[in-house]
Amino acid sequence: MDGGIGLLGHALGTFSANPFTGKNWEQRKIQELMEKERLNN
Repeated sequence: MDGGIGLLGHALGTFSANPFTGKNWEQRKIQELMEKERLNN
């Protein structure tokens, strides 16, 4: 679980700094990462 949290934090920092990705895309990607993490545990 700790690795997923670190990955999520990294994704948030990376994608929020990128003006070419919209909020909707960012939210979908976060949900996707969280779902993968949930399925792996």
